[in-house]
Amino acid sequence: MTIAKRLVILIFMAILGLLAIGTIGLREMSVIEQNEELANRDTIPSISKVSQVEARYLRMRTQLLYHLLMPTQTAKAEAERNMEEHRAAAMKLLDEYLANLVSDDEDRKLAEASRSLIEDYYRRIAVPVMELSRNDKIEEGRKLLLEVGLPLAQNVTRQLEELVEFNMKLASGHATEAEEAYSAGQLLTVLVIVVISLGVAVFGFFTYRHVNGSLSAISDLFSRVERDLDFTGRFSTSGSDEIAELGKAFNRLLDRLQSSLKDLSMHATQVSDAAGNVMTAAQEMSSASTYQSEAASNMAATMEQMTVSINHV
Repeated sequence: MTIAKRLVILIFMAILGLLAIGTIGLREMSVIEQNEELANRDTIPSISKVSQVEARYLRMRTQLLYHLLMPTQTAKAEAERNMEEHRAAAMKLLDEYLANLVSDDEDRKLAEASRSLIEDYYRRIAVPVMELSRNDKIEEGRKLLLEVGLPLAQNVTRQLEELVEFNMKLASGHATEAEEAYSAGQLLTVLVIVVISLGVAVFGFFTYRHVNGSLSAISDLFSRVERDLDFTGRFSTSGSDEIAELGKAFNRLLDRLQSSLKDLSMHATQVSDAAGNVMTAAQEMSSASTYQSEAASNMAATMEQMTVSINHV
């Protein structure tokens, strides 16, 4: 594997780790945001709406008590108007709850049961008690309110409390899901960081060891060639990365240098042998020239003697 590919893998692993961490973070943030949105859009308004219904219902009961206690018909009529206003407001709030804030079938059943119980309380208790109160039958109205109305009122209160408790459970569930999402995201983020860090560290260590070892080996070879002019050494190549290719190229260079030096040595030997032959030939030519010179001298002396002899004759 080439060094460039190793570096690309290291970069890819780092980018992959960042993308994984970012993806996990975004996913868990989305889950938390969804739960928060559900709480803000549904659960909290639901609890607030049910609390308003309960407040209107309690005010309706209070106005019913005022109706029994007021001495004049005018005051009773005002209490009756107030009670009707609170009842209508409670019904409107429950209708809005059923239209916009119902989470599931169980939630719808609880809200419809609350609405039915409040209507039942108004029809069976409030209307007869107000009739008795208008006719000054206060004791009978009180008796009906206590003996029949109180259990019904407690049922309404329990039903509204169940509705609030149901929404509180939903809120708690959303909070739990958000906490679980946060914990899971935190755990996954830590695991990804650990895994990616270990992967990058291990792969980076082996890459460093390979590159550093190869560079050290080829640097030592360069130094030995420069210092000792030893062209017999070779770089031990393994693999196909850039340093291995560099080592192979340097080995080929050494082969060519060594071959060229051998050729130069052979040619120098041949030149030396030729120079020796030339010197021998020159020496032989010098000896021949000397012999020829002596022969010519001898011939000249002989000629002189012959001339002298001829003159005597």
